[in-house]
Amino acid sequence: MERFSKYSNVKIEKGNFYEYFQFINKIDLIHIDISNDADTYKFAVEHYLPLCNKALLLEGGSLERDNVDWMIKYNKPPINKYLKQINDNYEIEIIPKYPSITIIKSEKIND
Repeated sequence: MERFSKYSNVKIEKGNFYEYFQFINKIDLIHIDISNDADTYKFAVEHYLPLCNKALLLEGGSLERDNVDWMIKYNKPPINKYLKQINDNYEIEIIPKYPSITIIKSEKIND
């Protein structure tokens, strides 16, 4: 994290994912990587995406990533299925190279 300290426009924070959104003002982009599953994505879209001026970046989103051992072992809800459910409302791009990354633009399509 220290390597980014020379950039005044970059801020790296740690905190409780389910509480930290309360302390954020508008920001250009947020990257979330915390053993993501569909529940994590849903919470992020509902609570963090409205705080983004540009986009939300989340680890995962590909079918391959949804089939990693721990997702199957712990019966975690698949991210890709959730993305298909919200696809009509948001501009979403999945970069499929494992472990994949999903970009969800902050403006809703129907706005």
